[in-house]
Amino acid sequence: MSYKRKGFTLIELLVVIAIIGILAAALLVSLGGARKTARDARRAADLRNVQNALELYNSNNGAYPNGNTWAAMSSAITGMASLGISQIPIDPSIANNYKYCPSSTGQAYAIKATLEANNLTLLGNDLDGPQPASPATTGGDCPLACGDNPEVSPNWFYCLGI
Repeated sequence: MSYKRKGFTLIELLVVIAIIGILAAALLVSLGGARKTARDARRAADLRNVQNALELYNSNNGAYPNGNTWAAMSSAITGMASLGISQIPIDPSIANNYKYCPSSTGQAYAIKATLEANNLTLLGNDLDGPQPASPATTGGDCPLACGDNPEVSPNWFYCLGI
């Protein structure tokens, strides 16, 4: 009497599960860089949106908001119902990452975010991009031109301003 086995042995199942586990781990590791790049792209888009809001604020008031913090600038902009802006964005993963630094005269500002990856596409288009820039803000969280040279700093900063 012959017996035909139906199904897989325990060893075969364990080998298949191990192979799937290795492939899943490799996939998760490779997606880590893509997630960082996506969060950095969101940071750049957030800062461009805030820059537009600051320009609207300036056109209505003749100066940029005075507060030296992101929260103070956010309250000033969202407090103006005529601008139609109900919320200023916050960083997708790093608490208190966005910085706002106005000049003492209120006629210039810099905004910056720390990036997670050296994304040359973003860094080439910000204040410290290919040409040296010198906004009126210095000191504190926003050194001159957002101050951190991406070629020598361990951190990369995306900076916009006027």
